[in-house]
Amino acid sequence: MHNDRIFYSACDCITRFNASSFPLKNIAQEIIKSKKLNSKERKLFLDVIFLWSRNRFLAKKFLSKNFNFFSSLSEQEKEKLILTLIVGAQLNWTTKLESSLIEAYNKWLDDLGTERFLIAMGPLLAEEVQKSFSLSWQNIVQSLWEKPKKYIAFDNSVDKEKLVKELKEKDVEVRPWLFFDSALEISGDLKINELSKELREHVWFMDAGSQLIAHLIRPMAHERVLDMCVGEGGKARIISQYPCEYYAVDINDRRLAKAKKILPRTVKFFSEDASKLSLEKNSFDWVLLDAPCSGSGVMRRNPDLVHRFARQELDNYLKLQKKLLNSAVEMLKVNGVVLYVTCSLLARENQQQIDEIMAKTKNLIPVSLNDLIADGEIKVEALDFDKNTLSLLPNIHDCDAFFVAALRKI
Repeated sequence: MHNDRIFYSACDCITRFNASSFPLKNIAQEIIKSKKLNSKERKLFLDVIFLWSRNRFLAKKFLSKNFNFFSSLSEQEKEKLILTLIVGAQLNWTTKLESSLIEAYNKWLDDLGTERFLIAMGPLLAEEVQKSFSLSWQNIVQSLWEKPKKYIAFDNSVDKEKLVKELKEKDVEVRPWLFFDSALEISGDLKINELSKELREHVWFMDAGSQLIAHLIRPMAHERVLDMCVGEGGKARIISQYPCEYYAVDINDRRLAKAKKILPRTVKFFSEDASKLSLEKNSFDWVLLDAPCSGSGVMRRNPDLVHRFARQELDNYLKLQKKLLNSAVEMLKVNGVVLYVTCSLLARENQQQIDEIMAKTKNLIPVSLNDLIADGEIKVEALDFDKNTLSLLPNIHDCDAFFVAALRKI
């Protein structure tokens, strides 16, 4: 086979990935380092790994369907054959497989049409997406495999016109997102640390949908905001610009350490389980619950998550989301607002969670997203903000998939 070094490095990477709980990109970087791949080899290696991740379930289904012996192979042998078929079909590499087999595989893919993108998710995730979108699943699944657009965010110390001017001078194309013009879509190779000193510490990469959601929390002076799962601080970076008391919680110390590096010193940090907080209940005007979830809405950026998706893991997320929602309501003052957010496509993690807590909690009412931006400081276009929920989808909104719901405590 052409370029055996890359092929066997990829096999090694896949074997390690299947045996571990680490993200594929992390394992790939370890392989690059241990194998001492040069820049050309590195690019090809990453392309091969990415193709495997996107096409694994497709190749597996084709081989299972057409070859009785496939089921008798060891898992490692199966993965090697799957990879051989993928590189032969996608990269035109010379392989030990007959060319007629590769031609048959490519024809099978063509005949599948849109269904190929559903199969590529794996059986469990495909089932959940179909349940969530019913007959409209065909409108979204292809977009989940397309390359995501790049967006940048900036804080309120930045002059937007000056930023756009500097980007254009660096041959970076800039255009505002169609739905919220503070999020800037960029084309080209932008290195944040090469921006002028006055800009570089105030500009960062952030998906447009995530930016919009962060701007929905607009605290007034001295209001208290609880960020229950702050993560690495992306949304907090926007919200904490307001003159509010900001409390950032996360159970993961590594994520919390990253958040501390970018958030203002006035932010109060807590390394805690957000489902059983030590903070005073009934004391917050706003609660942001950016809930742990399947991550199915960001699979364009992390295609390996389809290989980690398991029934038990989803069930665990659903249980945790319920606990966190109950905790969020307990932390709110009367008239306070909780924003429940996921980067999931799945109805079970989104609307169904909201329906369930509304049905059993008498002191919650929906609050329209229009009410949250009533100060008129931010403008949104072509988005239905009359309801208390919003689903952002890549095929419609050119961003990652997000769900957001706003509830008020009475």
